[in-house]
Amino acid sequence: MVALLAAAGCKDDEHYPPGEGGGSGGGGGSGRIDGGGGASDGGIDGGGPSDAGDGGTLLAGQLCNVVDMRVPLECPGGDLDPIDVVELGSGTEATTDRDGTFSMPIPFDNGLALAVGLEDGDTRDSLLRAGQWDGGMVRAPRVAEDDWQAFLAFIDGLEMPGTASIAVYVRDDDGPVAGAVVAVAGSKAIPFYDTDTGQQWSAAAGATGPFGAALLLSIPAAASNDIADITVTVGGDDFDLSVPIAADQLTWARITVP
Repeated sequence: MVALLAAAGCKDDEHYPPGEGGGSGGGGGSGRIDGGGGASDGGIDGGGPSDAGDGGTLLAGQLCNVVDMRVPLECPGGDLDPIDVVELGSGTEATTDRDGTFSMPIPFDNGLALAVGLEDGDTRDSLLRAGQWDGGMVRAPRVAEDDWQAFLAFIDGLEMPGTASIAVYVRDDDGPVAGAVVAVAGSKAIPFYDTDTGQQWSAAAGATGPFGAALLLSIPAAASNDIADITVTVGGDDFDLSVPIAADQLTWARITVP
């Protein structure tokens, strides 16, 4: 709990990838995506970080142990062995090494949905869209279950049983975007936003703070294979993205806007 609530002010310096989105309203701006259907390079140069020969490029990634929910890719280290990762479309499974790395013998695709920690009681069950976290390989956040529960208690966040939670991170080419408003279609949930105050997160803030982060709790969701449509409003422009959600799981989402 102490680690999660630490006021970590530094930014991770890894390559931030495009998000998933399409503009509507406002000035008609659009979020960026490398692709969403069919196999693609996904921004991986020269065939990606790992090559399976005739079998094609491996889907490769690394989990990042989250200790501050505002900076999911700060990656301070920690033992991440073994944590299960499943590609939901094919059911292909992998297990992380101690440093959190994993690979699967399937082609990278921006639209792939990954499940993390479903068979690991120490990890908060979570979902993510591969293309939203790719920068040469999938850098995927992971938070310990005990730390997640301590964080919710600290911010007075209510996570109703049988509902989903979504953590959204809004960026542009210069880094996190403050002043973004996040909403989920079909939900009246009021987001918690990061702030620059001692409380760190607030449901009264109304928009993202210096870390560009929003947390939505108790989103209606099926037990599995559900989708949430998210609208991110920045400067009067709307940007849309869809993410996998499931009851009693946390979805990590990220979008890069112009």
